[in-house]
Amino acid sequence: MKVNIESADKNRSQFRLLFFFVLHILEQIDLEEVFARMWKPMLHTDRMDIQMNTENQIMEIKLAAQDPSSPVSIQLNHAEVIEMIQAMLEINRNFRGDKAYFEPAPLNGPPESDTHL
Repeated sequence: MKVNIESADKNRSQFRLLFFFVLHILEQIDLEEVFARMWKPMLHTDRMDIQMNTENQIMEIKLAAQDPSSPVSIQLNHAEVIEMIQAMLEINRNFRGDKAYFEPAPLNGPPESDTHL
């Protein structure tokens, strides 16, 4: 098998040129500013921080821990946020003692079929 030294050197020099071009562009970008624009703070308390990333549709909840250097955090996608909102609304209704107009569907298994038809 013959190796063409000239084409290997040409590929290597093209790679080097591309590498330095990308490095130059990255030096021009302030990554801290880019990341700061991605996350929008929504709620800040002593016990938690909630922020959202609208570009990726992610919500992050950071909870204060006993060790301030390592807070507990969770990221939720849009579907998980909707499920959590529904659960929180149900908890709120229970706390207030609201009477439901209908019984919510059971969480486990498929809905029961209507047998009285």
